[in-house]
Amino acid sequence: AWHFGWGGLATGDSANDLTPHVGDANTTIPEYKAFLVDIERAQGG
Repeated sequence: AWHFGWGGLATGDSANDLTPHVGDANTTIPEYKAFLVDIERAQGG
């Protein structure tokens, strides 16, 4: 997926739709820079 916005070579949704937009109040660092997920294919589809 294209994760730098809505334009690009890839089609479909942006990968940034998956990340939470929250910030760490102590360091003012966006938490989505350290966000980790495990995406798996749905069963039966």
